[in-house]
Amino acid sequence: MPNDSENRTDGPPALLRLPIVYALALALRDAGMSEADIAARLGQPVHAMPALLRIAEAKQNALRRNP
Repeated sequence: MPNDSENRTDGPPALLRLPIVYALALALRDAGMSEADIAARLGQPVHAMPALLRIAEAKQNALRRNP
């Protein structure tokens, strides 16, 4: 059974409220793209992807906790 936070309708999902680079990185990763492919799509260096994805996840989690 879903909990109350999963049923919230007080705004757009956290992913849609992230800065575009973070939202795209998470969406592409969730779609199964490799970090190298994500980096190429975003025009970022491959070595930056682990940190970029960690920051994106942290920002998304913060938005989920504090809509």
